[in-house]
Amino acid sequence: MEQLKQAIRQLANTNEAIYSVVGTVKKVDKQTRTCVVSPENGDADILDARLQANTEGSLGVVVFPKEGSFVVVTFLNKNTAYVALTDEVETVHLSREGFDLKEQINDLFEFNKKVLDLLLGFKMLTNMGVTTGVFPDTITKLQQLKQENDQLKSKFNKILE
Repeated sequence: MEQLKQAIRQLANTNEAIYSVVGTVKKVDKQTRTCVVSPENGDADILDARLQANTEGSLGVVVFPKEGSFVVVTFLNKNTAYVALTDEVETVHLSREGFDLKEQINDLFEFNKKVLDLLLGFKMLTNMGVTTGVFPDTITKLQQLKQENDQLKSKFNKILE
């Protein structure tokens, strides 16, 4: 962590003016956590605009802009630029040591699915014998909840990397 702090200090410790430009995202590289941006002012494409301070890291928060969306790119110096603002988000990656948001959310949805499966398979023993489970309208509602759970899980997985 200290190395990252030092690297950021060195990048920012220049006499060059910091400025920003608006552009359109042409390509996003999730491996290198960078993107190619075409400035609206007609300047040459900005290659390797950073999406995270440490492009070699796997921890932290990374917002991946949608290709074709508008972004504001800020230059720390003539060789280093980063995406400061984004118009549309394709995915978000959030992790830290021992925690990955996507994994945690998937675990939650899997738990919900297990509970719903358990409720759908619920049977009771009465003096007439074993019942087939809960009432039909309850079964229908539980099946709808299970379907909604799966749809919501799919939506989260599209947003979170």
